[in-house]
Amino acid sequence: MTENKYRAKRKDNREWIIGYFWKIADHICIIPYNTEISDSDILTPDILADIAKSAVEIDPKTLCQYAGKSDRNNQREFYENDVIKARATINDAPGYCTGIIQYGTYEDQQEEHYGFYINWIEKEHQGLKKSFKYWVNRIDTRFVTNIFDNPTIISEILLKKQNKKLDKLNHLIQDILSEEPTEEQFQIAKKPDTLREIYTTIHHLKELLA
Repeated sequence: MTENKYRAKRKDNREWIIGYFWKIADHICIIPYNTEISDSDILTPDILADIAKSAVEIDPKTLCQYAGKSDRNNQREFYENDVIKARATINDAPGYCTGIIQYGTYEDQQEEHYGFYINWIEKEHQGLKKSFKYWVNRIDTRFVTNIFDNPTIISEILLKKQNKKLDKLNHLIQDILSEEPTEEQFQIAKKPDTLREIYTTIHHLKELLA
């Protein structure tokens, strides 16, 4: 069972705090993890007062639930909204994919599940397994950042991918324009086989820009 532990940014200094979720009236708080809490089944006014003294008000938008696992070296706990990178086979070739740990209902391998999962950022990785438990135990899965300390991480990854596509497109165009076609080549270009190659090239260009 996943430990009932949360992480969020404090309202007063924007530092991270880890502990138990607690709501007092309209205040969203965290009770620090090392706070001593009575084992009594009855929350008396005195016990509630002691808890309230330890409560730290947080920014509720940054509240992240503990995912129940640490990295393979047990050096870092994984939380909701952490960004991870994992090694996977993509289009029959080894590579790395980046995703965000999220919690809720998700579809994996055409079945609906509920729990922690990986929301893959790049479109071509959407077909990968999403189960957090599947990826967290793999040796190449590692923490990158989280979306609150690095809010531009998603746009940076997508922009980097787009730049790679543009570089490929530029090299392809340079190859096409590297030599001036002769009259004989123009005549060859009118043949059906050559036209098919041209259409294939155009289709490839569209894929690069997709």
